Amino acid sequence: MCGIAGFIDYPATVAPYIHEVAGIQRHRGPDHQALWQKEGVALCHQRLSIIDLSAAANQPMMRDRLVIVYNGELYNYRELRARLEKEQNVTFTTESDTEVILAAYR
Repeated sequence: MCGIAGFIDYPATVAPYIHEVAGIQRHRGPDHQALWQKEGVALCHQRLSIIDLSAAANQPMMRDRLVIVYNGELYNYRELRARLEKEQNVTFTTESDTEVILAAYR
């Protein structure tokens, strides 16, 4: 199971601990660790690769102005992906179910 953590509108006193929180969850996934921060929001992700094992599927994942950290498995992601490609002309860069969620959100 991946590790995820998020901080929204946090005080300056918390900022130094965000990297520490990211490190604490290292045991949740050996495949990749990343931290995304912008304008009072921080998202941490410790990845355990299941579906798309490539680096392109690392998280936090961004698309346009959206950012996601996700832990789960979307069982019908291939069906949803095909529908998004056909009906909305969406293009994908990974084979990840996370990217499908991000694309479907818009």
